[in-house]
Amino acid sequence: MSFFSNLFNKRRNEMRKVTKDLDMDFYEKGKYGLIDYLADFKLFSRGHSKSIKNLLISVDGEQELDIRIFDYRFVIGGGKSTTVYKQTVFYLHSPELSLPQFLLKPEHFFHKVGFFLGMKEDINFDFYPKFSKQYLLKGDQETKVRDTFNDDVLHFFTVEKNWSL
Repeated sequence: MSFFSNLFNKRRNEMRKVTKDLDMDFYEKGKYGLIDYLADFKLFSRGHSKSIKNLLISVDGEQELDIRIFDYRFVIGGGKSTTVYKQTVFYLHSPELSLPQFLLKPEHFFHKVGFFLGMKEDINFDFYPKFSKQYLLKGDQETKVRDTFNDDVLHFFTVEKNWSL
């Protein structure tokens, strides 16, 4: 067995073990139609050769709670300029949360250039300068976004880096 086969088997086995701990259902090759179901999210509209593996699902109809955790892969480009993206996705849907729409992603140099030119707005927090420096946070309802990003959330993302929500 090759190094990569061992690595992929290890990942699958780890995800399968987590399903037992969390009382979730496991689907090794994803579930038909899930990528189409999530197509409204920018992540799932990018690239080609999209695939989902190691899908964990928990759906509670009474509480209208839908949780999915999975490994997502897509490709941009072709030939010598092909880039393969792989990441773990956490999807949660619940009307009980009543969250505002927002975008959180790592802030890069080009975001700063855009701010300088007045092209993009970023929600920053004076008491969390590290968070504000690490992340780009946008949302149409700034007050509600600020309420959502309380001290606990801001502290978590200040310590944890490179998340996208």
